[in-house]
Amino acid sequence: MKSAFKGEQAKAVLSRWHDHFRGRLRVPTESRTVQTRVGDTHVLVGGPEAAPNVVVLHGALASSAHVLHELAPLLEQFRLHAVDVVCQSVKSADVRPSVANNAYGEWLRDVLDGLALQRPHVVPARCSQLHRHLLA
Repeated sequence: MKSAFKGEQAKAVLSRWHDHFRGRLRVPTESRTVQTRVGDTHVLVGGPEAAPNVVVLHGALASSAHVLHELAPLLEQFRLHAVDVVCQSVKSADVRPSVANNAYGEWLRDVLDGLALQRPHVVPARCSQLHRHLLA
């Protein structure tokens, strides 16, 4: 299966950006890994434990840290679970589920089950687009 990234150097750049944005967060976060049918999925969790759960999905070639940085004010009132989307973030499995069937939906169901979230709010967030030269 072909990677979504142009190579290890591109992955390293994206990994450094993830670390950079996570380091700028003013709220503690927890890094979790959830096993799914397509491979491991990384999730960055922050916000009050007793707050309402919100699952956030980042845009193309971004990451959980990017989206949490952009949505930082929400971390005061919500428990955000920022999911590193497979094949879009270097923090999760580099596999491409089919878009011709329900593979992405099944993957997300696995993520929600792995996080033990029954009926969270789910928000697709649009992050600032990263450089196109990192795309394969």
